[in-house]
Amino acid sequence: MAKGRLPTIILTGASGFIGRHFIEAAREHFKIYAMARRSQREVGVADHENLEWIIIDLTDGAHLARQSDRIRALGGADFIVHLAGYYDFANVENPAYELSNVVTTRHMLEQAERLKIKRFILASSLVVSDFAHGRPEVITESSPANAEFPYARSKREAERLVSSYEGRFPCSIVRLAAVFSDWCEYGPLYMLLTQWFSGRWDARILAGRGEAAIPYFHVNCAVRTMIGILEFSQQLKDFDIYAASPKRSIAVKEIFAQGTRLFFGSSPHAILLPKPLAASGLVARDLLGRALDRRPFERPWMARYIDRRMDVDPSYTRRAIPVALRRRLLLDRRLPFLVENLKSYPEEFHARNARALARGGERPNIIVTGIMRREREALVERVFEHIRSVPNTNHFPNYQRMAPEKLRWYIRLVYDLLMSSVRSGERSPILSHARYIASARNREGFPAAELKRALADSAEIVTRFLRENYPEECSESFLNDNIRLATQLAIDEVEDTYEMADATSGSQPEDLSAPFL
Repeated sequence: MAKGRLPTIILTGASGFIGRHFIEAAREHFKIYAMARRSQREVGVADHENLEWIIIDLTDGAHLARQSDRIRALGGADFIVHLAGYYDFANVENPAYELSNVVTTRHMLEQAERLKIKRFILASSLVVSDFAHGRPEVITESSPANAEFPYARSKREAERLVSSYEGRFPCSIVRLAAVFSDWCEYGPLYMLLTQWFSGRWDARILAGRGEAAIPYFHVNCAVRTMIGILEFSQQLKDFDIYAASPKRSIAVKEIFAQGTRLFFGSSPHAILLPKPLAASGLVARDLLGRALDRRPFERPWMARYIDRRMDVDPSYTRRAIPVALRRRLLLDRRLPFLVENLKSYPEEFHARNARALARGGERPNIIVTGIMRREREALVERVFEHIRSVPNTNHFPNYQRMAPEKLRWYIRLVYDLLMSSVRSGERSPILSHARYIASARNREGFPAAELKRALADSAEIVTRFLRENYPEECSESFLNDNIRLATQLAIDEVEDTYEMADATSGSQPEDLSAPFL
């Protein structure tokens, strides 16, 4: 490493909960290439001289390889911290597990080898070890990855992929406990707190004996553990598994007693619902939620964890990674901060946790972007045939005189810009293109109406196809907000550009009031 050069990290999942905190903690000491599916502005990460934000879908291996080549040309990378992944609380099979947890890990490992990195870190989870069946056992770093639900299987496969690269470059797997912040931001805990503080009829009900317990790890501790692996990389084994967790798990009844006391001033008496009744209640609530199309967060599968404990002994990790993890960041010490934030800033508290819950599901923009990518050539051809069709000769005379491959190229460019807008929420690229192309077409003698109609018809062909063929994934409101609106804004830019050109030339502006189709 050149003298004075900061060590460089490729960070995936940069827009996620842990990713954002990692950037804040590491950006003064590392150069970070932050890879994310959302824009930097959308997630509120501040600019920094040591930070470069890259919007990317890690399942797209070719795009990732191009970014990897660019990073190598700029001096390469020392580490990869792979936080990106998918989970939800539905606990059903979902292709996103394979794509987001397995395929992306494979792609990142391939690029790690090309970049000759010094260490690869995979964020995994303690739930890869089964604790819901049989006699409770203390989980350690050497516990087998033997849980069988969909998320755990995908993480187990990701861990297997990482272990297969042992000997090519150093690798570390970090199995995380339930990560929370002073704003909560951990879905199950948030749902418990809001239930207990709600005053609803079920606010005092605890399932079973209230002894279900898991370890909660503050996000600052999770980040500090990962940075510790980077800082002490040369002293660590070339391959190892670490447990990012406190020693003590906290039972639901303990959190209920402390949380309600902090919120109300005194703790009400909890009503303990025997496990069989609690399990039946979960099923009944889920059936009712299905009927009303408002399924609750709690699902029947959660019954198997009633009164189960996940106890962890992370002693090996503490010895291997000598970083200070402070007692004041344990949940029982931070719960006053969570409750105070909820009482003092309720809107922000609920908004942060709504985002945390939403991140568990595949975001609609990512789903639609994936569909648009798969259907790209078919939709480009549909638009091409529409513009070139005989009935549209009067609408697109200049486009019909254009060379066919040149026209297809322009259609692909607009389609790709529209797809990028859907993926990231950033409309500035397509608006910049609209201004540029309007200026060029104006010089070429195209009337504004022809360019406007080409944009509007293209958007309508795309939205109609998506709505008819993917009705569950592509709601009318989503298509209106993300495709039609972006196109209308682009058309507005065309109008402004033509009006400015007409004003400069001294001619009367054309009537640009044609409707958006």
